[in-house]
Amino acid sequence: MRAVKQIAHPEFVVPEGLCDTHMHVFGPVDDYPAVANARYDWPGATLEQYLDIADHLSIARVVFVQPSYYGADNRCMFDAMRRVSRPHRAVIFLPDEVTSRELDAMHEIGVRGLRLDLFRTADEGASLADMEMMLDRAAALAAPLGWHVEIYGPGHITHQMIAAFGRMRVPVSINHFGYMSQAEGMGDAHFQDFVSLVGSSGCWVKLTAPYRLKPASAERATWMGRQLIDAAPDRIIWGTDWPHIPQGSLDTGALFNELLNWCPNEARRNAILVDNPARLYGFD
Repeated sequence: MRAVKQIAHPEFVVPEGLCDTHMHVFGPVDDYPAVANARYDWPGATLEQYLDIADHLSIARVVFVQPSYYGADNRCMFDAMRRVSRPHRAVIFLPDEVTSRELDAMHEIGVRGLRLDLFRTADEGASLADMEMMLDRAAALAAPLGWHVEIYGPGHITHQMIAAFGRMRVPVSINHFGYMSQAEGMGDAHFQDFVSLVGSSGCWVKLTAPYRLKPASAERATWMGRQLIDAAPDRIIWGTDWPHIPQGSLDTGALFNELLNWCPNEARRNAILVDNPARLYGFD
């Protein structure tokens, strides 16, 4: 993990109420075991390390996102949330069985979204119809609480589900530029389909983890980011994706400063960092 003293400082005026909408936290392996066949090793990233970086970048609000490493065992994240004094929200992985009382209790502590791991679902051989059923179930649970559904999945699955996302009656938030990675065959035409979805629906997009867009390219990330912002400036949000799995040595500050390239307009940038996430996650 990169030490906080090696993190770049912001190169623009950080707006009051800056929100990191996408970070993960991990705990001792004896207390919080990984799921079977986890896709990466325990990263050793602690809440204290993150909070140092948050202070360094003047992050005022935090959205905890359940990592795939723990699957639907959200205990580590919930325990970390109890230790954080700054305003925070969370996005969980949905257990197979959950009661309305349990959902209400989660809402009370700050949960505002249900995350679907379509990478794992695809690996397990689920069909597109199966995934759409998962999406509908999540939306039915999220709607009464005013929550949203978050999509973590490969770009080719996102592309195949464009019609399903477009008909949703709850907000849908899609991680990592839609994960429209050229390495898995997502070319310009596929990305333009995704931009059209974002511009014509209630979908939100997280400008997170440009290094996941293989092959990684700062120029392509800028091209993608600007088109998404132009399509839906009021539904684009930003997050650190800390601890940058599997590249923990990345400079979170330098990644933050990429926003200057993606969004040179200060008013729009401030909306991405403050106003938009305040609406989606219900910050006062």
